[in-house]
Amino acid sequence: MHPDYYCENIKPLNDENKGVLCRSAWTKPKKEERSIADYLEIQANKFAAATLMPRTAFLELVNSYYSISDSIIRFVDEAANTFIVSPHAVCLRLNELQIMNFSYDTYCEIKRSVA
Repeated sequence: MHPDYYCENIKPLNDENKGVLCRSAWTKPKKEERSIADYLEIQANKFAAATLMPRTAFLELVNSYYSISDSIIRFVDEAANTFIVSPHAVCLRLNELQIMNFSYDTYCEIKRSVA
């Protein structure tokens, strides 16, 4: 989405990676600490979520649950399998669409306590 920025500011591993930034370990910094690259990463994450989990299809899955808050772990797991994304991405999409404020950290804590 922003090849000019990445081509000028990120040193690629090789010519094939020119303009590509891999930030799999990236975490969203506090608003006052964000760089231009952080804002671009946030935008890329939202674009990917909207592409992989379209609003209409996502809401249809949400509406198939009687009470999403009572079965949030089951919902996150099902949505991750349905859309072939990570549970983390599902949690971000829930928050982005303002369906439920549910963090991936909370998801992991609940999963650990059940196991």
